[in-house]
Amino acid sequence: MHGRFSHLGRLTALLAIGGVILCAQDATTGAISGTVTAPNGAPVAGAKVVLDGGRGQVVRVTDANGAFKASALIPGQYHLTVTAAGYETATKLIATASINTLTPVRVTMTRAAGAVVEVIATTQALDTTTVTSGTSFGTDEFSTMPLGRSFTAIASMAPGVVDGGGTGANNPSISGGSGLENQYVIDGANTTNTGFGGSGSFSIIYGSLGTGINSDFIQEVQVKSFAMEAEYGQSTGGIINAVTKSGSNSFQGSVFAFLDIDSLQAADRQVYRTDGTEQPTWKSYDRLELGFFVSGPIIKDKLFYFVGYNPVSESQKRVAPYHIVTAASATTAMPEGIYPWPRSGQTLENKNKTDSYYGKLQWVVATDQILEFSAFGDPGKRDLGPQLFSSFRGTEGKDTELKFGSQTLTLKYNATFANEYFLEARATSSENTFETSISSLGNSEWQVVDTRGGATLSPNSAGLYEQKLKGQNKQYDVKLSRTWGRFDFKIGYLHEDVDYKSNLQRSGPLGFADPHSPGTVFSQGLSIQKRYGSINGGPAGTPYYRIVRGDISNPQIKTETKYDAYFLQTAIKLDRFNFKLGVRMEGQKMIGQDQTYKFKASDNIAPRLGVTYDMSGDGKSKLYAFWGRYFEKVPNDICVRAFSNEKGVNRSDFLTLAPGFNGLSNPILTGTPVIDDGTTTVTTIHYRTTGDQTTLVIPGTKSMYQDESIFGFDVELPNGVALSNRFIYRKLGRILEDMSLDGDSYFIANPGENNGAIAALTGFTGTATFPSPTRNYYAFEFEMRKNTVKYNAFMNLRLSKLEGNYEGLFRNDNGQSDPNISSLYDLPVELLADPARGLTGQEQFLIGALPSDRTLVVNSGGSYNFDMGLTVGFTARYLTGTPITSYLAHPVYENAGEIPVYGRGVEGRLPSRFLLDLAGQYSLKLGGSKRLVFIANVFNVFNQQKVTALDTNVDLGINTVNPNYMRPTGVVGGTPAYDAGRRVRLGVKFSF
Repeated sequence: MHGRFSHLGRLTALLAIGGVILCAQDATTGAISGTVTAPNGAPVAGAKVVLDGGRGQVVRVTDANGAFKASALIPGQYHLTVTAAGYETATKLIATASINTLTPVRVTMTRAAGAVVEVIATTQALDTTTVTSGTSFGTDEFSTMPLGRSFTAIASMAPGVVDGGGTGANNPSISGGSGLENQYVIDGANTTNTGFGGSGSFSIIYGSLGTGINSDFIQEVQVKSFAMEAEYGQSTGGIINAVTKSGSNSFQGSVFAFLDIDSLQAADRQVYRTDGTEQPTWKSYDRLELGFFVSGPIIKDKLFYFVGYNPVSESQKRVAPYHIVTAASATTAMPEGIYPWPRSGQTLENKNKTDSYYGKLQWVVATDQILEFSAFGDPGKRDLGPQLFSSFRGTEGKDTELKFGSQTLTLKYNATFANEYFLEARATSSENTFETSISSLGNSEWQVVDTRGGATLSPNSAGLYEQKLKGQNKQYDVKLSRTWGRFDFKIGYLHEDVDYKSNLQRSGPLGFADPHSPGTVFSQGLSIQKRYGSINGGPAGTPYYRIVRGDISNPQIKTETKYDAYFLQTAIKLDRFNFKLGVRMEGQKMIGQDQTYKFKASDNIAPRLGVTYDMSGDGKSKLYAFWGRYFEKVPNDICVRAFSNEKGVNRSDFLTLAPGFNGLSNPILTGTPVIDDGTTTVTTIHYRTTGDQTTLVIPGTKSMYQDESIFGFDVELPNGVALSNRFIYRKLGRILEDMSLDGDSYFIANPGENNGAIAALTGFTGTATFPSPTRNYYAFEFEMRKNTVKYNAFMNLRLSKLEGNYEGLFRNDNGQSDPNISSLYDLPVELLADPARGLTGQEQFLIGALPSDRTLVVNSGGSYNFDMGLTVGFTARYLTGTPITSYLAHPVYENAGEIPVYGRGVEGRLPSRFLLDLAGQYSLKLGGSKRLVFIANVFNVFNQQKVTALDTNVDLGINTVNPNYMRPTGVVGGTPAYDAGRRVRLGVKFSF
């Protein structure tokens, strides 16, 4: 530890690296621990250590070994004063408590001579008692750097964190996991979406919505991307953990405003598509963010509050596109040319507003007991307008409105008893909702897609929409720790009661009776394809219409999950070695409307082992190793789609479609030969259902898990620069997926593990090959950090390789947000084979580079404070491109983006990208603690707009050529086609 020293006489006091006492802390608090020694190194027993963080004093007395510890500290800076009989007082010693981190200190006393010595700590030492506590960014760092305003934006600069692709930046890929494999924690509350595993309010169409907690309310953000101890679970990706600010004895607050003014923004690059699927043209973007927070004491040293409110309004304007007909898709009725949609050329506006709020009360019941209550949420709304790019082609009356958001209430109690026992108890209710309201016109037409080019023919159809999704997670958590000298012991239990309701709909009139099957009546609208072929020996090119999606069961589904987790964790210090051993058990009972299945805790045993070695004995360097197993917490989507019997139709053929896209007639009867254009295959089956049988769960089926191995070396250099180096290997051990032997009836199993049980249960006697799933992640990570009073700086890089045939709970292949029930294993190799298209069936399972693979990622950032009140900051990021894979349509479902036809990642990579953001702040002092701060952030300074996503679907259906193959394409709520253009954000903040 290095600092600035003022000397009076010959007396000195030294803050140094140390910390031999193991200390308890949780995901919302920190710990400070250390030793007090005489100049000759002998321990000083009975020394009084006072820690003051502005909320009253925490007092500790050193033991016979000169050691002290303070657990459950609210994150932030603490002033330490150390006194002992016969020694000088060491005061103004500053240490920082960080979330889930032990901050070690060593104080060397000197003989008293009637003077006081001041010591100010400017750096923090390594914690040699553990492998890692995660990468953290405190408010002093991220408030001066150009970062997004949400806690997930702050986390994006940690090593191992990259955009999740179709899940968007709010649901990143962390250490090789897909974007739906993370856990999101705010003030100890698990706010992860219960249906899909995303952040907060999540939609399969729009991704995560809302703003979350903004950076003005946040004290610290931590990303745990590797080496998670037994205390942590529910993630095969990473954990993003945020702790909000707290009140203190000082009354303080802030009023702020941020503006993104359209005249200062660069236009986004236009996406050119063909055949009516072109995207609207960028016009303008404006954003206004207001907010305030106040905090202070209600009762000095006893009761504190923090209250904040942050409304955000956004407006995006785009010009509606024209219908482009190419020669390939031209017909007699509509020859090649440009045709207007009802609103072509009109400027249309999307308005979005969220109202984030936060409130916290903290009661210091006693010196070592804190009771805390938090309430926060981010309700939002998108006004009536064209929410999807396809909506720009309809008339004004088809527009939709979205409502979304989450709210969380959490009560936490932390207490230290007898200076040895540390108790943590928490009760939480976290709720998230998403709702779509569609106009009567938007609900008047079934969605009809032309297989020649993929254009939507029904201009007013809203298509698939989520009428209402609602999830609630009631959490009860208790942990108990005790320290015996050099031995630390911790046990814990977590119970979660999850309720999740789903109501997915399709637009168009309800109640259509299918003449193919008397008594079959559709409970919602339909998805229809306009197809072309020879019907019953007639001429090629004859149009006909196929229902490819329609439900006949009640779409309103209610599900539950009962989740229980137990862990035991020990830590032992033997000289320079520190061992952490733990085991976690997780059980999950999943309840659908038609069946229940339980993943037993005895099958989900996750051991964790970490060891560190203090190389020099002074805490300046450490070697470490870790091995651990992580189990997935299965989201409730499987209860909706597999454990609740979704009955529907995925093939029903007709000759005639009503002009209003709301009626079908002249059914093509089974037995009638149809040859689709471009094929030689004769189809005689013209009606097929799904969900006729309950989805079976193969006995012995277990949860997904992965194993992780870590080797690393950390060192603090003499100039205070902290370096970290580590090798990470993650290997997927087992997956949970739905499977099928015929593409019609399904069962839940562990592909590659319980093949014998599959045959026994289904009675199948043929040959069905399901290759084992593979996902391997190899990475070398390097981190460098330096913090002083004047500046802070960080740099990290990751060299990695992510390969396999199974991406995870989200499939970027086809954009599927169906954790554990994707289409990957819906057919065995034998049925995936299609000689007419040159498919052997093995293509689906070939091992190669997975969609989130990036060879090199480099992040850097920092800020510098000038004496004149000016602070400048920057962030920079370099990323190599993701792999390119071409896909063919599914041989049974016929939907695009399913079969990696040439192998995964064999067609090169998207371009590498370098993004630079700059920030400047000027602080004007107004007397006392009052300040007026002017802020300017510039994102993507060089206005780089490289392609970030391609349409890699070779076809749109069986032998239906995709005219947009290898053209840039964007995903609503996910990866855009290009980098967003340069953005300028201006702000002003009044603090007091």
